[in-house]
Amino acid sequence: MMGQKIDYGFITGKWLSGKTAICKHFANQGMTIIDPKLIHDEIKKSYEELPEPPETVPGEAISDKIKEKIKKTLAANPRAKILFDSLHGNQADFDSILDFLGIPDYLVYLDASEAARKKRWLVRNELEEWTEALDEEVANYPDNSQLLYEHIENKYAGVP
Repeated sequence: MMGQKIDYGFITGKWLSGKTAICKHFANQGMTIIDPKLIHDEIKKSYEELPEPPETVPGEAISDKIKEKIKKTLAANPRAKILFDSLHGNQADFDSILDFLGIPDYLVYLDASEAARKKRWLVRNELEEWTEALDEEVANYPDNSQLLYEHIENKYAGVP
């Protein structure tokens, strides 16, 4: 851990449940938002410049970039509040963030009705109607919120 108590937490939930919208609101209130998907995409884009880019972005690269951003944030403001827009990577990558930051202060789960999420999808992707192919696509979107909660609970069981 970084040697100080860091005020941070995670927003998780189903696809298009409003996680990023909530994060934008809190960013406007002065919180630092860590968006692992955005960091993933930035790293992937930087790979395009390589002669033989890797097919995937290693979770460790994302974790390292997250830690770098947190260090810079806390150097500028030691009392900064940090909010993660969802999660990234596998359990080892996630554990490296937990080990770096300590016990999260909160874990917020968001959901919205399926109809509302489908409507947001259509607007975001400028589509007219929902199809069976889209049902199949979103069925593969993970919601690992319960696993995250259980992992944090088990990892820190007995820790005050």
